[in-house]
Amino acid sequence: MLEVKEFVGRVERQVYSSDNYKMYAINVDKNKYPNIKFTVYGNAIISGNLHSLSQGVEYFIKANEKNGSKGYIYEVLNIRKTDLNTEADVYDFLQEILTFNQASQLYQHYPNI
Repeated sequence: MLEVKEFVGRVERQVYSSDNYKMYAINVDKNKYPNIKFTVYGNAIISGNLHSLSQGVEYFIKANEKNGSKGYIYEVLNIRKTDLNTEADVYDFLQEILTFNQASQLYQHYPNI
């Protein structure tokens, strides 16, 4: 039976990427989320049909916990950034969903978006 978990994690690095599937190693606060299972490297793995996530950015994640052949993986059901608190957060977010030129133009004309 799949178990749904909700937690916040910060992207450490991309582990795998194809057109329709990506895997990321993320750092999760073990004190806040003691039920999240970690790899031998001390991070958790999320996977799924994800857009490109930014390294160092914190995301709220809702995922199915699955025990795979190499340990636990969290198959993402829903993922979103935590609050955009700074101008850099806004610009990083725009670059995730738009091309570099589109993000630059939008941010240049509407910095307080």
